[in-house]
Amino acid sequence: LVDDVMTAGTAVREVIPKLKAEANVEVVGLVLSVDRMEKTKDSDTSAVKAVEAEFGFPVFSIANVKEIFEAGQHIRTADGTPYVTSEIKAAADAYLERYGA
Repeated sequence: LVDDVMTAGTAVREVIPKLKAEANVEVVGLVLSVDRMEKTKDSDTSAVKAVEAEFGFPVFSIANVKEIFEAGQHIRTADGTPYVTSEIKAAADAYLERYGA
């Protein structure tokens, strides 16, 4: 299975039963473009770990949100400004402090 991003794992939880109802398939893994590294609504467990435990298959991500923000600090616009300024990075860090696993 391939998905663009995982936040709380809601889309995966909705899609898997629909897939199994329509076709005789076995999902053996999930590849994400981005892992937002957020926890589930009901615990401090990461959404990725919760999906792995619930469905019994591995989840792989191409990148996670921390890697993206880190890289964005080193990539510059034409005028030399980093794409991810210190203010943006601080806001992202505060968000992850609250919602991150």
